[in-house]
Amino acid sequence: MIKLILIQLIVAFSLLTGCSMVLPQTVPAIEEKEHFNNAYNISVEYQKDYNILKCKENITYVNNQGVPVKNIVLYLYPNLYRNLSTVPAIGSPEKCYPQGFDPGFIKLTSVKIEDMELGKETIEGYDDFYIDIPLDNPIKENHSVEIEIEFLVKVPVSTTRFGQYKDITQLTYWYPILAAQEEGRWQIRNYHNIGESNYSDIADYKVVIKLPADETIASTGRIVSERESDEDGYKIIEIEAEKVRDFVWVSSPSFILEEFDVDGVIIKNYYTEKNKELGQKADEIGADVIAYFNKVFGDYPYKEFSIVETYLTGGGMEYPQLIALGQSHYKDIDKLISVIAHEGAHQWWYVTVGNDEHSSPWLDEGFANYSTQLYLAHRLGNDYRINSLMKNYESLESTDHPIEASVMNFTSWKEYNDVIYKKGALVLHRLRNAVGDENFFRIIRTYYQRYKLKNAHITDFLDVVEEVSGRNTVEKIFK
Repeated sequence: MIKLILIQLIVAFSLLTGCSMVLPQTVPAIEEKEHFNNAYNISVEYQKDYNILKCKENITYVNNQGVPVKNIVLYLYPNLYRNLSTVPAIGSPEKCYPQGFDPGFIKLTSVKIEDMELGKETIEGYDDFYIDIPLDNPIKENHSVEIEIEFLVKVPVSTTRFGQYKDITQLTYWYPILAAQEEGRWQIRNYHNIGESNYSDIADYKVVIKLPADETIASTGRIVSERESDEDGYKIIEIEAEKVRDFVWVSSPSFILEEFDVDGVIIKNYYTEKNKELGQKADEIGADVIAYFNKVFGDYPYKEFSIVETYLTGGGMEYPQLIALGQSHYKDIDKLISVIAHEGAHQWWYVTVGNDEHSSPWLDEGFANYSTQLYLAHRLGNDYRINSLMKNYESLESTDHPIEASVMNFTSWKEYNDVIYKKGALVLHRLRNAVGDENFFRIIRTYYQRYKLKNAHITDFLDVVEEVSGRNTVEKIFK
């Protein structure tokens, strides 16, 4: 009942102001039970002259669900780029194609699950953004199967998050990836052109990329080897990534790479000569962001974090261990600081503590927005700006939707931004002021520690709120 009251009335109580940050000293340890991750082994040849990826993929799927699994669901996200109406874009898809619409897609050429091979008639010309494969024999609990896939990917000429434009190639959600699972059920989400609809489980990756020798790669994970290819003009890069939600890489012959160490994390900064003036400041900003969030939320769980200049239309995007920034952020230092703080915060909220971006987008966007404001207040040395901003959020026009709304509830980006980003941040600010800094940051740190490298839901967060602040406190605040 408490959770229902909290969900329904979470935006109803009044804003309090004027608190100084007091962090809790400790967070209770979490007892972990054994859990085996899915694993992806992918080899890819990037034929840049044709914007083609030629790929082989082996997925080791482990049934941790406690029940037999009777099917396999794989997302084929590149097929969303077949038509302009379904292109995942920040804002207007039309603006992402300066040279006119250029379709992208994924073509499956072979799919084999253990001894079961899909017929050519099943996969020939398959153009949906996910494929649901019934199995001849269910996968028993605590058993695994090998999924072998061969496929081609056409990369569109565009400034989308998946595309090639001028000298920079962005490859995100470019391969068949397992849908997330909950209690034995695959979580299939319909595409919506507002917000994001991705949802995946933690997995381990080994990726071998053959690409033109002059390309510099930024990626999820860490490069373990780089060597010349037998084919003239190409090189081969091997990358490993453990316990990540997906695997992303960006490449360019124009990247300048600088590195900066903070708290044992290597900040890798990729920018181009034309944006050098502000580009070379990004690593120091990123280092400060990582150091701050380490202190207030808990340690970043990876050894590397990359900040990458791209042609991304509409802003910035977050991925495991990597953030992609559009060109406009390299023209204004305040915009650069803000976007690195926001996308950097997503390394805690989405990358480490996962959530269903389709059904509960406020759990990462609302958290990332408020985390950004916390960082900016820290940078300025006071809370005046954050308190002033939260007062402005009080007068939002789009107040009909609750913060736990799905992306499917929204018909415009403004409405989505007002509710998920702004109202979501406002709720956290109200909670902070209502329970006090010490309890607020204990809530946040406990939530982070408990759901690190897992997927969380709004009820999980509310459980932590109730646990830390007390049932009586929660009832008093949210009635």
